[in-house]
Amino acid sequence: MQLGLTVIAEDRVGILYRLTGIISELNANIVYTQQFIVGENTGLIYMELDGVGDEENLAGKLEKLEFV
Repeated sequence: MQLGLTVIAEDRVGILYRLTGIISELNANIVYTQQFIVGENTGLIYMELDGVGDEENLAGKLEKLEFV
C-alpha cells in the first residue's frame, strides 16, 4: 500500500536527512518525492511511501521533529 505524506517545515540544512532517516527506520520506501520553497523560510515536502506498516508510528515520529 502506498501512502502520501506532506510535510511543511522550516527551510534549513538536514531536513531531508532527518525525514528519510525516520522513513528508513520503519523499512518504508520512498517511491516519489517533490520539494518546494513556499515562503521566506518554509519548505513543503511531498513524498509517496510504500511499505509503511504503522502509519500512526510514522506520524508520531514526525510530530516530534522540532522543525515540522
